[in-house]
Formats: sequence, C-alpha cells, structure tokens
Amino acid sequence: FIERALLQAMTCAEPATQLCSSQEGPESFVNIMSYWAECERNRDMYHVKSDLCVNNIHTQYLRSCLNERELLRFFPTLDLETLRAMKEKLLYFQLQRYKNMYESKNPKHLILTMDGLRDFAATGMTSEHFVAMRPFTVRERIAILEDLQTRVSESQFFFLYFFKESFRPRFEINCWDGYGMTAFPILKEERANNYCNNVIFHSRMVSAFREYFMEDLRKNQTISTAERNAFLRALIDMLKAQIDD
Repeated sequence: FIERALLQAMTCAEPATQLCSSQEGPESFVNIMSYWAECERNRDMYHVKSDLCVNNIHTQYLRSCLNERELLRFFPTLDLETLRAMKEKLLYFQLQRYKNMYESKNPKHLILTMDGLRDFAATGMTSEHFVAMRPFTVRERIAILEDLQTRVSESQFFFLYFFKESFRPRFEINCWDGYGMTAFPILKEERANNYCNNVIFHSRMVSAFREYFMEDLRKNQTISTAERNAFLRALIDMLKAQIDD
C-alpha cells in the first residue's frame, strides 16, 4: 500500500511533507514520547504493529523495567539527578499516551500480529524495548495482557484486531486521522537505541490508508472477535501455568 500510494503521489507531483526526529541519546526517547503524546491526543487512530505499542502498557510496568543502574551504564554522561528527572518526564508523557489510548472518546483501531504477541508472552520483550530496559517478568506480562483484555471488552472506543496467520505485514504504520502517518519496516531482532521517524503530512495519503485499513485490512485480513478473545485467553493461561509450575 505504502509503495503504491507514494508512487501515485509522485506521479501527481504532490509533495509528501516530512518531519524527522533523529536525535541521539536519552533526549531522543523523552522528546519522541512527548511528540507522540501530542500526535495522538484526541485523534482517531489506525495502527498496524507487530506487537504491543508502548501506550498499551501501564506506566507502572515501564517504571519497573527502567533500572537506574543499567540506565546510567547505558548513558554514562548523565548524573543520577538528571537521569531521574528525565525518567520521570518520559513516564509522564507515556502515561498521557496510555490514558489517551483507553480514555479518549476518539476511536483507536489497532491491528497486531499473533506471532508478535506470542514473542512478547515468551520473552517479555517488545520491538520498542531498548537495551537498558529489562524484560517484563511473567507476572508483569500477565497483568499487561489482562489489562489489554479488559480494555478490549469494556471500551467503546478501543478496537483490537489480530492479523490472520497467512498475512505478514512488512511495515509498521501509525495513522492519525486529519493529521499524518508514519511507515517503517517492522523490527525483527534488533532493538531500538534511538527513535527516528518521518511523519508524512499528506491528507490524501492519510485518507487512502484509513479507507484501506477499515475496508480491507480490518474486514478481510483479521481473525474473528471470538478467535481474538480465545487467543488472548490462551496466552494468559500459558503464562499463569508457568507460575503454578
């Protein structure tokens, strides 16, 4: 879809304006978290991801993963006081994103891959982890997935889907209606050391992707609601069995 849409835009000589965040170091994580919080606030969302987005995870579990000793080793130029201030700022903006995902009355549509969530359940890692974060514990994974399950069943404005096993997306796409979108290859083994995204402010492209998402991906390439619920329940039960053992 992305390749076809860009080619069409080029043919029509319509510019796709881009904004790039390419900072290195700890500031990049704080600034991009703040930027995404503003992008997402009170906007309809249409996202394609391999696994959980950071705004699907409650802040308390992210806080537990950010060990100060590891962070200081990863960012040796920071002193402890500066590190703590930056961590609190990062977690503040992440909490805004979490609240917006589940409390805003704007529709949020999210399609994940089943393999991506299986990997999360097995490893406690997401594609948005970076090396200074420890994996989520088994108990944390259970709590995160149970929270996701509860939000799906109770929220009128959060919609979760899973791709069929036969459909393998190559790009992660975040689309905010009336604003813009990002598209970049889905991360596999590598982990993020900094964030660099181009936001495409192109109204026709955003509208085209929204239609493609709602009329094709959502309707033709995802499993049923009953299958989704059973899949989530099976992952949670598998993790609980590890604790019982």
